[in-house]
Amino acid sequence: MTEKQSTIQRHISLGDFEGAIDSSISLYNLPIDVSKVSIGQPSDSGARAETTNQGEIILTNGVITNGAIGLVSTLAHEAIHLDQLYNGRWYSDNDDFGEDLNEVEAYDWVISNAEELELSPLEIESNKNQRTDYYNKLPDSIKTNVDNGIYTIDYPVVPTPSSNSSKFTPI
Repeated sequence: MTEKQSTIQRHISLGDFEGAIDSSISLYNLPIDVSKVSIGQPSDSGARAETTNQGEIILTNGVITNGAIGLVSTLAHEAIHLDQLYNGRWYSDNDDFGEDLNEVEAYDWVISNAEELELSPLEIESNKNQRTDYYNKLPDSIKTNVDNGIYTIDYPVVPTPSSNSSKFTPI
């Protein structure tokens, strides 16, 4: 376990979930306003975390109690959803495949930044498997775009909730 992960894990062990979230965000330079993160139950009962159309992140207790690596991975994933929301690529309300595309982009970013996020091989494999599940739902034309690093589609997106958006940049 790395020094950063040990710091986060200490908070988790003490039941200081807010401290674990705050430490994860600050130690890994994730562009998340900690005041917009809460612990609760996402609207999708099977989800471990959710980014809302209002730019809030909801985490289950399970995300935190599973440990530092999973918490960092989940927060990084949700940070990409915030970037999508604030920059006109949030397709969560689309009935077709928009949400699947958003998920693929978020998993791709986490996987490609696994070393900086200090993810374990098991966490990387989990992200790859989840990415594959969403990727396989995409139409072939969108898969071709994704294979070329294009994560946009031409139909309405959820309106941006505020003008304080910033482009997400790697750690």
